[in-house]
Amino acid sequence: VDGFDEAINQSIKKSDAFTVEFVMTSASERQFGPRRLITLSVDRRDLNFYVGQNSDRLVFRLRTTETGPRGEEVELGVIEACRPYHVVISFARGVLSCHIDGQLVLQSPQFIGDLSDWNDRAKLLFGDEWQGVERQWNGLLEGVAIYDRKISQDEINRKSELYAAKLAQRPVPEINEVEVELVRRHEPPALEDIAPYRRALVLNLYRVIGESSVADENGEVRVAEWILLDGQEPEANESLQPGKRRTMRLERFENHPELESERMIGEPFDLDHDLYIEAFPTL
Repeated sequence: VDGFDEAINQSIKKSDAFTVEFVMTSASERQFGPRRLITLSVDRRDLNFYVGQNSDRLVFRLRTTETGPRGEEVELGVIEACRPYHVVISFARGVLSCHIDGQLVLQSPQFIGDLSDWNDRAKLLFGDEWQGVERQWNGLLEGVAIYDRKISQDEINRKSELYAAKLAQRPVPEINEVEVELVRRHEPPALEDIAPYRRALVLNLYRVIGESSVADENGEVRVAEWILLDGQEPEANESLQPGKRRTMRLERFENHPELESERMIGEPFDLDHDLYIEAFPTL
């Protein structure tokens, strides 16, 4: 989150209190390390705070003047994969509290010291660690807000109720589970060719095995897949070669307007066909 870090660090150090609010949906309970959902850090050994997932546990690590640069970690609660949670984590006057879906799940007075020792060089990142061992988290993260104060129970209740109503109003997309065989894949582009983008989607072509509504008149389907994330090709792409069969759960690309601004690479005629993307496990 470029340009936001200095304001966060300075404001929170001054108030000696803060709150992190977000909605998370984990794709799997088999995520260890812990994997970072939200981190404000320089690297894994020098952090101000992070929210992470370790197996089926949500954890939080915080730096104070008494913990040193690595901070101290506490367990916030148990989570299930493929289920959205509204989470509010607050710290003030040495007390750390956590509310999940409006319910208080932790109130811990174990932290001593204050936040004046926070590193001003710490950067805000979602879904991974800044440097060192990769801590990539797999899931959906939305509604992130960071406050330089502790918020009240009434405010937490209102926010939780509003987000619950928002989630309930979302349409359930049609998901098609199909067996496909890769016909054509795109190689990752050079970063200088897509600058200033550092991530990109490609439209790969698959042949549909059997009958399915996603197949076009030639029995094929075009699937948007990540070819670059933070300038690197995902490891899963290395084994993706023409002729390989796989089972995919597909939904229409148009269900994801948040991807419209991403860099997309494909053949010009691909855009004349319906486009699909792999569905997240919750859907």
